[in-house]
Parts: sequence; C-alpha cells; structure tokens
Amino acid sequence: MSDGTADEGKWATVGRLRKAAEAVERNAAELYREGLLLRQHGAFARAAALHQISNEECAKVDMIGAHAASCLMGLPVDEKKFVQALASHKAKNFNNAYFSAVLDEERAAKERGDPKAALEAFRLQQANIHREANELKNSSLYVNMRGDDVQSPLDLVSEETADEMAALNLYFLDMAGGHVSLLRKLDENVGEWRSAARRIMSTVLNLKGTKDPLLVMRKLLKELVREMRVRKQGT
Repeated sequence: MSDGTADEGKWATVGRLRKAAEAVERNAAELYREGLLLRQHGAFARAAALHQISNEECAKVDMIGAHAASCLMGLPVDEKKFVQALASHKAKNFNNAYFSAVLDEERAAKERGDPKAALEAFRLQQANIHREANELKNSSLYVNMRGDDVQSPLDLVSEETADEMAALNLYFLDMAGGHVSLLRKLDENVGEWRSAARRIMSTVLNLKGTKDPLLVMRKLLKELVREMRVRKQGT
C-alpha cells in the first residue's frame, strides 16, 4: 500500500524506505569503523577512501528521507530517477554539499537580495565539493600517471588527510543517525504523520518558486522535526 503518493511502486512506502535507510546507515558505520582500523595500521590512503564512501552512504540516507517526505505529502515521485540518484557519486556529493559551510560569495549574494547569484554560488560550491571528493577517492585507490609523473596513493594522501576525512565522516554519520530515527518515528504512525505533513504544506509552498526539490524536501523534514518536538512537549 502506498503512503499517499501517486506512484504505487516499490519505494513509495515509508516502511520500505525506513528499512533501506537503516541498512545504508549500518553500512556507513561499518565503513567508518573499518577506515579507523586501516588508519591505525598506517594505511592512510585506503582509510580516506573508505571514509569518503561512507560519506556517500550517509548522503543516501538523507536522500531516502527526502523521498519519504514526498511520499507522505502525496507528491508524485519518479522511482527510476530516485534509484539512479542513489547510485550517482555526483548526486550524493552534491547532496552532502548542503551541509557544508556557506561561502562568502553565497552569503554576500543573499545579503544584497540576489537569490539567483546565491544559487549560482552554491551550485559552483557543489561542483567543487564533488570534484574534490572524487579526486580524493581516486587518489586514495589508484596510481596516477600524468605526463612523466607517477604518483601512488602513498604520495598523495597523508595521515592528516585521513584524520580530516574521519572527522568529516563522523559529522555525516551523526546526521544520518538522526534521519533514520526520524524515519522510524514516521513509520510508527504513517497516517498521523501524513496528516501533519499536509498541515505544514503551506510552509513548503513558500518555496514553490525554487528549482531545487531537495531543498524543499529538506525544509519539510525540518518542519516535521519541529512538529515532533511540539507533540513530545504536549504528552
């Protein structure tokens, strides 16, 4: 049975999405722990690679949550695009960019009331984050041969980089755990939360003009968290 979406496919129920998110989060945590073990044995490059892969798994958890929000709201969802996005390194790195620090260019554009320039600055930041993450992962796994220069992962990935990636990984893991907890809450009473999602639809509609559906879904999730806190205080 669907959770109110026009799409009756496999990934149109919160229960299925919760189980998927739980499995992805477990894998992300295992990758993190294995990365720490490799780092302890001096395998800094491989450790950094595992932490980046774990970061991408954490992005999948967030993307699953956004998809679940669409289902709760009764919005039409494209399962093919959803599954393709989960397998796309670019989509996952772009998603993680939402949790990065706001750069001066974007902040300045917002302050002068130029949303188009702010979005362009953020899109550039997303592209840079994806490029850097992908280059780091490749450098951690493969020998680079550029012109007359031959560089192995040992030459390119330092202990400091491995530690920085571990810290970043822990940051994303913490958020992924929160997203899974929210999905569990939603799954406990889908009908009640579907009603709540539609009650706060007016908030999401304030973003109707945005061309970024993930931003809309993330706003919805924040509102759902707020709704949960209000309900908890009332019990």
